[in-house]
Amino acid sequence: MSDTPQRRRLDRILQEDYLEGMEDWSAAEVRAARDECRAEEAQLSYLRRLLQARLDLVRAEQRRRREGDGSTEALSERLATLLADAPPASRREARAVSVDPPATHMRRAEDRLASDATLARVPDLDEDALARLASELADREQEISRRRRALLDRLDRLQEELVARYRDGGTAAVDAIVADAVRAHLGGGSEGDAEA
Repeated sequence: MSDTPQRRRLDRILQEDYLEGMEDWSAAEVRAARDECRAEEAQLSYLRRLLQARLDLVRAEQRRRREGDGSTEALSERLATLLADAPPASRREARAVSVDPPATHMRRAEDRLASDATLARVPDLDEDALARLASELADREQEISRRRRALLDRLDRLQEELVARYRDGGTAAVDAIVADAVRAHLGGGSEGDAEA
């Protein structure tokens, strides 16, 4: 299956040259880049949380087997707890940035780990398969975390650029930023004119 525009956008943001020439961008262009970084960060955070919940479940199943508990009731109770558990930061992000449904960003085979099918097969896996799944989940979660850190670095740099423009430009910069925002909201023309 081909990559989605969402996935291609993330790959583009993570390119080394993504912020190249940022000092020549209009304020609206800097804000647009910041906003797409925020949207991608929310997506990655969501995917990371899905992977963490599944890893927690796999580890809980491994503990259950080691301790000799033959019932699946403890596992299903743990599943309900894991799925209900959302860290406060994620809830705050969810209010600020809408996150597309999981299907939007889980088109690659590597993201199959975050699908509900992963949860369904956990009780049926033998010890070796369960250990492999735990390792795969941990590796994928670390990769998502690495990409998220790189994305947050770009987001910080964009935010610093906006703050510097506001600080250096005084009232004129604020007026230009507001004018750009109004034009962008109304869909009217180029943003760079007010910056010149």
